[in-house]
Amino acid sequence: MLQEYADKAIQFAVKSGAQYCDVRAEEVTSNGFVLENGEIEHFSSVSERGLGVRVLANGVWGFCSISDPKSTDEIKSSVEEAVKSALYYASFKKQKIILAEARASVDKVDLKAVRIPSIEEMTEIAFECDKIIR
Repeated sequence: MLQEYADKAIQFAVKSGAQYCDVRAEEVTSNGFVLENGEIEHFSSVSERGLGVRVLANGVWGFCSISDPKSTDEIKSSVEEAVKSALYYASFKKQKIILAEARASVDKVDLKAVRIPSIEEMTEIAFECDKIIR
């Protein structure tokens, strides 16, 4: 779904007047806990996802970020604001940004941890550190 939102963001940017648009989509899952006074106080598992959208309109950059996008309307609104912002500030900018001609590229980078420690390993290390600190 995040890829579909990224594709839509580019379409909305071009329709809104951007000459260039790039989108970075990111999805991250993490686990953690709080160890206080030798006891685990809190454990959390968090998944976050979002888009960073950069547009070039009339020689000026615009940007928006969308955390946990839920609809194409949300994407459209944010991207349109980024383009509007760039177009507005273009009237004040004397030197416009001009990009070199280049082929568009699409890339996907899947960063995997070398090794994901188990919860037991993480808590063991945390308790060892807690002993050292005390």
